[in-house]
Amino acid sequence: MSILYNPRWRLAWSAGTAAAAAALVGIDWLLRRGGHDGLAPSAAMLWLSLSLGAVLGAAAALWERHQLRNRRDFLLAFHRAPLRERLSWRYQKTNLIAGGWLLLAVLALLGWCAFCRVFVLPALFAMNAVQFAANRRLAGRFDEDLRRTA
Repeated sequence: MSILYNPRWRLAWSAGTAAAAAALVGIDWLLRRGGHDGLAPSAAMLWLSLSLGAVLGAAAALWERHQLRNRRDFLLAFHRAPLRERLSWRYQKTNLIAGGWLLLAVLALLGWCAFCRVFVLPALFAMNAVQFAANRRLAGRFDEDLRRTA
């Protein structure tokens, strides 16, 4: 069983990743204050990466909401299936066609961070914090359905 849809876990993960992103911003500030190179070429670039991560997290949350409302039967079948079947091309093809745009967007964010020499973790933490803060109630109902039929 997955903890991905557990509302308490989602809230804790969101708070933890938000705190980690804030800690990295603090570390960047301390490094710059001490005259060292920060986590990005400039503080503005670090804040831009955080913003891009948060926007991507909001888009992922909207997509997850759509999935939980309109593709619930597929998700239930997917999570009930054994791991070997979940890794089969039948499920992966459907997932890639439906959500491949999100994978490409995350890869684009990683590429932008690498190109601009920005440390990638703050952006990824911001993305996770936003995405997992959303849809907790809807994810909780889905989690109950998964547990009821497991």
